[in-house]
Amino acid sequence: MVQVKTKLGIVEGIFDGDEEHLLFAGIPYAQPPVGELRFRPPQRMRPWQGVKKCDVFGPAAMQKIIAIPPGKRWMCYGQEFFISGREGVSEDCLYLNVWAPARRLERSKRLPVLVIIHGGKFNSGAGSVPVLNGHNLSSEGVIVVTVNYRLGIFGFLAHPKLSGESEHQVSGNYGILDQIAALQWVQENIECFGGDPDCVTIAGESAGAGSVLVLYQSPLAKGLFHRAFAQSCALFDVRVDMSRQSKVTLKNREQEGEKLLRGAGVYTVKEMRALAADKLLELAGEWSPIIDGYLLPGDYREIFENHSQNDVPLLLGSNSDEGVIFSQPHMDEAGLKQELQRLYGEKAKVVAELYLDGKTGMPQAWHYERRDRIFEHTMYVWSILQSRYGKSPAYLYYFDRPVPEVGFGAFHSAALKYFYQNLACAKAAWEDVDYELSSRMNRYLLRFMRYGDPNEQGLESWLSFSESPDMVMELGEHVGMIPQPHRKMLEVLTDIYGL
Repeated sequence: MVQVKTKLGIVEGIFDGDEEHLLFAGIPYAQPPVGELRFRPPQRMRPWQGVKKCDVFGPAAMQKIIAIPPGKRWMCYGQEFFISGREGVSEDCLYLNVWAPARRLERSKRLPVLVIIHGGKFNSGAGSVPVLNGHNLSSEGVIVVTVNYRLGIFGFLAHPKLSGESEHQVSGNYGILDQIAALQWVQENIECFGGDPDCVTIAGESAGAGSVLVLYQSPLAKGLFHRAFAQSCALFDVRVDMSRQSKVTLKNREQEGEKLLRGAGVYTVKEMRALAADKLLELAGEWSPIIDGYLLPGDYREIFENHSQNDVPLLLGSNSDEGVIFSQPHMDEAGLKQELQRLYGEKAKVVAELYLDGKTGMPQAWHYERRDRIFEHTMYVWSILQSRYGKSPAYLYYFDRPVPEVGFGAFHSAALKYFYQNLACAKAAWEDVDYELSSRMNRYLLRFMRYGDPNEQGLESWLSFSESPDMVMELGEHVGMIPQPHRKMLEVLTDIYGL
């Protein structure tokens, strides 16, 4: 057992597999958000006396557990993407985990820090899922931190009465405020584990990448990180009317929250905090970050245009087959035209010409539209906005290595285990090309964490977006800069977006 004295008290971790790797699991970074602290910003953890054993992962946030039998998959996803159930779920969920190389605890040189925010559509997931395990990254001289934060209704309920009791007259966004509290903990304590508080990279995929985008734009997160790594974010909206942006304003979300709770017979703040957690979990709503004028002072585009983002280097990208699991497998051409009309209005015809071109059949055309609009174009727009309104570089990638045997190509989340060198956590017929690709992707990431630039001697040159906006780094069987693979699509959707 190894003990570390933090500013809140002594934590005792464990050797993670051998005496070269340390794991401190289930460190509390804020008070349990239960009882009177439900639907409030996270409260600073109180110091403790004695030694706090941190040898098991803390509970995951309240969520519905998806049980995956050993060796089986839910679509393309195996056990590596889900909580095991051993952690349990609880409102008392504000815990983080730290992986560190044992040899660095007593040395003066501080190591770069990677803070990983898990995905799961803001409704599921945890920092303990195997695909995010920090053991192998810590072997490369990195301190890895994974974070649990409030999810679903517990993390994102807005309600006028909750706003009314708030100092800033806002509600919702509790899950993002949890992430900020975790980053504040890192600033205050990570040096105790050998980490450099002035070299912190925030990272996330899917909803985790959406969290990275919000943190990148929130004044409340200023100075808490120095690089940002985001995979497959889906918070931008290419539609010309910006309809999704309007839906996530505080006023609209307050109205939705009030209507939802009224339907459950809940009217007062006292009743909201007294309702059983499992009853709250059953209430279906749209749970995601809210443009509230406080945590997010404007919409995502507006903040860039005001040059008020947290301007640090960016590493961004998406995967070639992300649309497969987000589209209806039995959609026909007529149905797709109807859906495009709903999504794009007067721009539907020009979008339809991209996909219903007589060459692409169904449902592939539907897969491509979902991939392009939700993921690839989102990362492209983020790169444009940063290069146009920021000073720090953005580096854009395109991951297109199909995961062997699974049958969903380079699916949503597939790149995670490559970057983090966690191929072994998944049951797949990995080939030499996969291990080599994972090694290269990991080297790019490590270099980016340390210097804000992924380029390293011996690796293919990676041009920043401002240097070459028509090119992208391909990560697959081929590694190197290539022309944007879906250039026409990007041009059309970017025009619709107004850029």
